Amino acid sequence: CKLGAFDVICMGSQPTEQTVTIEYSFKTPWTPPVELLNRLSASFTTLEFSLSFKPESNDFSGRMEWRSGRKTLDETRPNPTTLV
Repeated sequence: CKLGAFDVICMGSQPTEQTVTIEYSFKTPWTPPVELLNRLSASFTTLEFSLSFKPESNDFSGRMEWRSGRKTLDETRPNPTTLV
């Protein structure tokens, strides 16, 4: 894979009139795809995006959310074990 991702899993829900959920889960040595989600949210403003991450480097983790083309949550934090 070009970005070094492996064990990619895609899960989705059955479409209803109210909501459709698509979830991707992957392992990669790279940082989370924040810029990709910035652009997707700007292009698809009626969709909501969320991202949870803990890179293999294990030096930070977090959660982010986007709505209406804007990042509405950023809970990126260093992992305490790497602060020593």
